[in-house]
Amino acid sequence: MEPTERMPKRIALLSEDAKLFDAISEYLSTKNLDVRRFADVDALAAGMGPASENVLVVDTRTLLRDRALSALMDDLDRICGGRPMLVCVAHSSEIDLRLQALRAGAEAFFLSPVAVDELAARLLDLSCAATSSNLRVLVVDDQAIASVFAARVLESAGMQVRIADDALRVLAVLEEFRPNLVLMDLHMPGADGIELTTLIREHDELGDTPVVFLSSELDTDKQMDALRVGGNDFIAKPVRPQRLIEVVRQGIDRHRKRIGQQKSRLEHNQITGLLSWSAFLRRLDASIVRGDEQGPGDGVLMIALGPPEAKTDPIAPVRVESIMEELTSRLRKSLGAGECAVRCGNMRLAVLARRETNDALFALAKVLRAELASVVSESSTPVYIGIGCFHPLADNALTLISRAEKACAQASEQDDGGIGVYQPLVPDGSDSERDVPLVALVEEALRCDGFHLVYQPIMTLRGEKGERYETSLRLRAPDGEYVSALDFLPAARRARLMPAVDRWVMEHALDRLEEEANGQRRLRLFVWQTMETLGSDEFIPWFRSQIVARDLIKGPPILQVSLDTLSDNREIGSIRFRELRRLAVKTCLNLSEEDLRVLDLIGELGIALVRIPLPDAGALDAPRLTQFIERLHEREVQVIVAGIEDPQAIARVFACGVDFVQGNFLQLPSEELCFDFGEAALD
Repeated sequence: MEPTERMPKRIALLSEDAKLFDAISEYLSTKNLDVRRFADVDALAAGMGPASENVLVVDTRTLLRDRALSALMDDLDRICGGRPMLVCVAHSSEIDLRLQALRAGAEAFFLSPVAVDELAARLLDLSCAATSSNLRVLVVDDQAIASVFAARVLESAGMQVRIADDALRVLAVLEEFRPNLVLMDLHMPGADGIELTTLIREHDELGDTPVVFLSSELDTDKQMDALRVGGNDFIAKPVRPQRLIEVVRQGIDRHRKRIGQQKSRLEHNQITGLLSWSAFLRRLDASIVRGDEQGPGDGVLMIALGPPEAKTDPIAPVRVESIMEELTSRLRKSLGAGECAVRCGNMRLAVLARRETNDALFALAKVLRAELASVVSESSTPVYIGIGCFHPLADNALTLISRAEKACAQASEQDDGGIGVYQPLVPDGSDSERDVPLVALVEEALRCDGFHLVYQPIMTLRGEKGERYETSLRLRAPDGEYVSALDFLPAARRARLMPAVDRWVMEHALDRLEEEANGQRRLRLFVWQTMETLGSDEFIPWFRSQIVARDLIKGPPILQVSLDTLSDNREIGSIRFRELRRLAVKTCLNLSEEDLRVLDLIGELGIALVRIPLPDAGALDAPRLTQFIERLHEREVQVIVAGIEDPQAIARVFACGVDFVQGNFLQLPSEELCFDFGEAALD
């Protein structure tokens, strides 16, 4: 039976806050979702349409002047023939509001100022909750009639269903299919449902998958045994088709909601209510990825109480937490839609600010400085604020943070405290004008070991175990600012310094591999090298000697090369890649998009892996990507998709046959090789 594709729900926003609407609309614009704003209840009731087709976001500040949440939902039930899914954005954490939301059946509750990407992600989940074609259910039952019945019922609701009729193969099918829910029979030969559920709960990656028992067992003690080992629900056979569909959907929705709540708790400091440091960095990186959406008033504010370089706090330790609590409260009230903050030191805060103009951004800094200075006025502690800008284009969150810190240090040079604004290290102008300071920095880093490497995990989706990381290069200027690789690497290339930079990267990556191997840890590092380096006759002998000297014959790095540069140097590339194969060194070709040129190069060069960026959700052509990956797999080439920012992206590319994923959702680049591959959760 063919799955029934359902259209995603529309988003209705009851709010007078046009900025919140613009922020949500912009974020969801690539998801093909219809987002509409209603300024009052009457307009909502008249224009929302069938309730079942909507997710309703209610700004309680707009609503509560007119009526309570429960009254609104009752009215919509009467007027629109049903209740939409409800999400609340509240401007107070009072328990009365939370109770109103609970009693009205709210699916989610956000405190203002709301993080728009978190709200939008939740709305995306809810809007697609009725789109069942992306829901996967594994039916485990040895009786063909029962399993086929359940499969046909769920397929009629648009779900993807896999049947496992051999209990001893359930775990293998689970790892391959990665279902959103398992529908489990209780009595089967080989292993019963209770034993299988116990094994599922012990699974490293998929142990949290919901399990619903479907059985004719009437003994309540045995039903309770099934629930005690980790079953989420129990349905007695025979079951009505609609009841089965409802239980499965509800089980998946509850699981997704719980995972979302857990993720939200992990991303927020439970004391301050601000973002955690890692979540803040992810937010910055996501903003950089959407660079074309940045305005002139977008930036990072670094707030320091007392000189940023001070070794001790200017305020007595017993007063620190009470002061920070008050600062946090005032800061939250000053933030708008899409803005967020983090505590990044004992007396330091960072803010991702989004204003329309540079003047508006500076005005926000002045307001915050005045507000915060009044809190610490009794201790005569100055407040310094540094403004770090997104432009010129930054390549990562650390670059933005270092810009704000640099501006904050400049502000501290003022006697009474002040506001500093980032001044670009690299001046505007021609390449030759910009290259002078950049080349000097690169040369100094080469002389004084001033570069450092960071690592981002590459995680398998297809059961091939192992620890893999991509290495990236960072350069920090003497004043503490991180220089964007988008700036210094092109300058180094024009100055013919890339062979020296490549050698620095390779030597330090090999040192790290040797260090980890001595600790009995086996991992693979993906290391970038340019064709300027590979084209040299000296590279292969030098590389071989380095591997042998470190006893890395069995675990050499994987060399990464850009397809564009390789295509321009195909003849020498063919020679070098043949030599690398003799050393048992794998190569990874990096593509800027799905590029069919790679198919001609694979056989000639012996490419082992191909790495492609994740297309935007709106531009993802799943059938085309699937076909491209299948053609690579036919040539025994594995595929990495980079740029994974959310779990939905993993689900999309997994269905296309991707072997590995990489991105900030898994972990931001770090100097530590600390990713827990065994505990990584994909769903």
